[in-house]
Amino acid sequence: MNGTEKWWQSRAIWGGLAVVGAVLGKFIGYDIDTDATLQPAFVDWVLSGVAFVGGALAIWGRIKATKKIS
Repeated sequence: MNGTEKWWQSRAIWGGLAVVGAVLGKFIGYDIDTDATLQPAFVDWVLSGVAFVGGALAIWGRIKATKKIS
């Protein structure tokens, strides 16, 4: 690996943060629909989708990484 990058420049870190945020949202029962017009299953799908994309970004970011995180 050549050089370093700040933690906020890492795709892997951002992907991991997205996963953690989605999992925490599901854990605490985060409701993105204040009017209750969305079905709870849809909210679960959205949070699961965010977790999936975040995980994929973390893996892709780690594979493509050319610098260490500082």
